[in-house]
Amino acid sequence: MKKLGIIVFVFFFFLSAKSQQNEFFFRFIESNKNTINTVITRIISIDRIRHDTVYAYANSDELKRFEKLGYKYILLPHPSTLNTKSISMATTIDQMANWDRYPTYEVYRTMMKKFEQDYPSICKLDSIGTTTNGHKLYVVKISNNVTVEEPEVEVFYTSTMHGDETTGYILMLRLIDYMLSRYSIDTQITSMLNSMVIYINPDANPDGTYMGGDNTVSGAIRYNANYVDINRNFPDPRLGDHPNGAWTPETQIMMNFASLRHFTVSANFHGGSEVVNYPWDTWISSSKIHPDNNWFINFSKLYADSVQANGSVGYFTDVNINGITNGGDWYVVAGGRQDYMNWWHHCKEVTIELSMAKTPSSNLLPNFWNYNKAALLGYLESATKGFNGIITNTSGNPVKAKVFISGHDADSSYIYSSQTTGFYARPIEPGTWQVTYSAPGYISQTQNVVVNDWEASVIKNITLIPEYTVTFSVNHLNSPVLNANVHFNGVDKLTSSSGLAIFTNIPEGTGYGYTISLSGYHTAIGQFNVTDNKTFNVDLVPDATTVYSVTFNVTHQSLPVANATIIFNGIEQQTPSNGTIVFANIPQGIGYNYTVSKTGYVTQSTQTDVSTNKTIDIDLSPITYSVIFTVKLLGVAIVDANVDFNGTIKQTGIDGTVSFPDIPNGNGYGYTVSKLGYKSVIGQVDLTSDKNIAIELLPLYNVIFNVSNQGLPVANATIDFNSLSQQTDISGSTSFSNVVYGMGYNYSVSLTGYHGITSQVDVLENKSINVELTPVGVLEIDASKNLLYSWPNPFNNNINFQFDLEKPSNINLSVYSMDGRKIAIIADGLYHEGLNTITWSGYSSSLNAGSYIVVLNVDKKTFSQIIVHIK
Repeated sequence: MKKLGIIVFVFFFFLSAKSQQNEFFFRFIESNKNTINTVITRIISIDRIRHDTVYAYANSDELKRFEKLGYKYILLPHPSTLNTKSISMATTIDQMANWDRYPTYEVYRTMMKKFEQDYPSICKLDSIGTTTNGHKLYVVKISNNVTVEEPEVEVFYTSTMHGDETTGYILMLRLIDYMLSRYSIDTQITSMLNSMVIYINPDANPDGTYMGGDNTVSGAIRYNANYVDINRNFPDPRLGDHPNGAWTPETQIMMNFASLRHFTVSANFHGGSEVVNYPWDTWISSSKIHPDNNWFINFSKLYADSVQANGSVGYFTDVNINGITNGGDWYVVAGGRQDYMNWWHHCKEVTIELSMAKTPSSNLLPNFWNYNKAALLGYLESATKGFNGIITNTSGNPVKAKVFISGHDADSSYIYSSQTTGFYARPIEPGTWQVTYSAPGYISQTQNVVVNDWEASVIKNITLIPEYTVTFSVNHLNSPVLNANVHFNGVDKLTSSSGLAIFTNIPEGTGYGYTISLSGYHTAIGQFNVTDNKTFNVDLVPDATTVYSVTFNVTHQSLPVANATIIFNGIEQQTPSNGTIVFANIPQGIGYNYTVSKTGYVTQSTQTDVSTNKTIDIDLSPITYSVIFTVKLLGVAIVDANVDFNGTIKQTGIDGTVSFPDIPNGNGYGYTVSKLGYKSVIGQVDLTSDKNIAIELLPLYNVIFNVSNQGLPVANATIDFNSLSQQTDISGSTSFSNVVYGMGYNYSVSLTGYHGITSQVDVLENKSINVELTPVGVLEIDASKNLLYSWPNPFNNNINFQFDLEKPSNINLSVYSMDGRKIAIIADGLYHEGLNTITWSGYSSSLNAGSYIVVLNVDKKTFSQIIVHIK
């Protein structure tokens, strides 16, 4: 052991800030990896290792324990204090437009709330808990039906568990904005949101991030407000529940959140290195590898390959040249979130280190987005590879079942289906897999599943058959009968001294027959359905007793009713398909009670006397319900709408409602709601109770396009609108009829020899749209690359321009008339690398309606776009 000594190269002012009085950053030398993994990592929080130099954090108690080991160490300035002059904070949402600033905490809160406000149909914001310092842990849910629990794969991204590692914080915010703003525009994003449920938590440790104050990330620390490293605080599969002490609030919040969800794939994002770190963290690979090690390597490598292809030279190579590492082989971590999610929640989580700088300069943040955007989306999509499906029972209800791959699964690599939806997803490498589906109370199934390649997404839906226990209690005059033979489900059993014969593991089914026999008694015969655990009380009748048969015929409107339950003389039976069931060996008597019931029908209960063989005819009446339709447009009642339901057409009254009483219960009742000038609504409803059905009827309008050039009509121009393609006539016009009331309809106008136009229109009434086409060649411009974007186009007051620069560049952005006259200079000067957005409004009031050319000059290249000004 080294002689104790402390070399302090950095004086007390590095620790003078209040935010860092109990968190120390330092380095020391240790070349023995085993010592690092077994001794040192249990005391302090290792940040990274470079050759034999270990960089680490500690609170004051941890540092005292470390000092007892005798190491010399060098205190270092905290990473978040190194580039404070390069940290720009956004104090408004508008200042986040270029994603080259960090938000203040209040701006962060406002952004998260605005995501939900701007996209309520695909984004839902939740606060999953509150930290020691009163900050919120926010999570957004993103999906096409965000308020509905759907049978879809769930994925989770969370960042900045170490509060000073802020690259992922900004990338998560930008990822949220990117997916929300590009839904229905970008095919990849649209497909993802239509088939997945995406949860994103941008900052898992806001106390650490804003330790220097809610208005800055300068002074951010690794630990939380209690000076605990959250990423050493989770239950550990090797060391147990509390590897570094009691659970801190952020840990408990995340554990609770994970227990409420059904995540398939997740990632937590860090900084200080550049690498994808995959399980396990708590074991080195020579001790234990994850059963899905090949899967982790493949998709970790895909992430690394993507960022290396899109990043600068040398990006994502500081730990390994291939950009990935086994966690424990890098250095062992106990209490990490990654292992917790894999072991306790059967979720494939990795740790992704995004940047060498923990808190990068603000102007560099757009670069990391450009490097990682494609990889971030690709890793989420990995959750859909392998095989997936929905597990239900014979009633169609979801079942929480274990999905176990024989000869492969171990160490919690198996998964469970969702208790709420029955959905499961099992990402796995290509192969032929023997998969067993099991759940308490159900018969297990084993199926072969073939996954042909890494991109395969095999659908495997499973129906589990319930299994139940059926108990026969055999008596005579209320005394148990011993050794009566009960034949049931192909098995014979003798009753015990208590008169019981118990049959277990009986599959759900109909028409189970039984016979109960014993010398000196009439044989009891019957049948029933098994839909739950059952106990049948059977009273044996001595041979000397005169007995009769009672037959029940159960019908509805003269048709036999199957699976009606009849309880008679203490015996339960279900009718077969012919609706007839016999109760044999019934002693003569009076006042026998019986009950006839079936779901959806009115139960009948009465008495009968038995003095001979007899037949009882039962006609069941269905239970009926009332169905009320309410037809409105934007909350206003629609009168005289036609509602076609159950073979009857009725019109809505002044309140927009119409009622259909006495409708028999049943499934798949179709309805059509229509009115001249409105789009008809067609649907179905299942009746198991009274129903109130709200219908929104949307009006239909005509949209006319008038296409011209310098006041002259343009014929044969192609208009793509409302999923139709039409050409203008000789007058330059074409009309689209039956266009449903709505906003944001896309349209495009094109004709060979003219610049095409793409825009949007709101259809809230009959509409006439005037389009001015401009011939190609009016202004000679290099359009070899689509660098310049504008919206809205056409515009009235303001128009936004956006361009993406590969490097900081001098640009000139100007507006020209169609004959080449310069109208205005919008921008002229040096602009930063990445996305730049400029809003132009200065000439809108005096600008004539018509078409104009916007020209962007960058590095001796020219880019352009046609814009249309309307009044």
